[in-house]
Amino acid sequence: LLPVVFANHGHRQIHAFVIVLLFTGFPQAMLQPYRGLAPNVLEALVASCLTMLLLGAGFLLGTENREVVTNDLQIFFGIFITLGCLGFSITVCRQVYLRFFPDPRYFAFLSHHKGGCSVGARVMKIELERKLGKKCFLDSDNLQSLDVLLDIVRTSSTTLVLLLTRETLWRPWCAGEIAVAMKNHVPLICVAYDDYTELADSDLTTDSLSQRWTKSSFAAVALQGVTVEDVQHSYRVIQLMPKIQLRRVASFHNSLSDFEDVSVQA
Repeated sequence: LLPVVFANHGHRQIHAFVIVLLFTGFPQAMLQPYRGLAPNVLEALVASCLTMLLLGAGFLLGTENREVVTNDLQIFFGIFITLGCLGFSITVCRQVYLRFFPDPRYFAFLSHHKGGCSVGARVMKIELERKLGKKCFLDSDNLQSLDVLLDIVRTSSTTLVLLLTRETLWRPWCAGEIAVAMKNHVPLICVAYDDYTELADSDLTTDSLSQRWTKSSFAAVALQGVTVEDVQHSYRVIQLMPKIQLRRVASFHNSLSDFEDVSVQA
């Protein structure tokens, strides 16, 4: 319909088509319709190149009334600059508000090591939601991007339930979740499974902790404001905290009582 609506103004047809591409392209890119990262990125790049090509064509289009074109371009770019500034301002204000006035969406955030406690975390979520009637965060169900994982701990969780197995404290993302919870005063509940052993003082030096992770594996956590010193302080607190003992192999009645202990503390 664009050629019909703007039959006598070719540059307006181009600008209107650019607007259509933008308003349809952004939602499509967010939905990621193709399997895999590469085809989605390629589709977004093609749409962006087409948009830039159309904008360039709008400048080159010949017209007798240059004043009309100039006014339309001012309106067109003025709208997009205004919308961009407005979107940026809203995003900044929202982040500042959530930083000081969190609005928890999840009653409990389940921090765990997938290799050692994926099934345990699933059972824990089912039991806590059944007993408490509130939503619990489990990354396998609720996480859409690692970029927002620590923000969920910081602004969207009432309690961090730490499921301690042998490797939990040595996973960089678990370390980040614990450190962020401590820094932002999110209550912590420690659940120790059979294979968990308490940390020794020698494990809590900055040199020892730094050697646990490569720079590349800890970089994503460090980019979100977590330092090795933050992790060290958090682990010293965890070392002294009481822990709920949860047995992997136990009778059904005893297992239910273990989950009951967690729900009571939560």
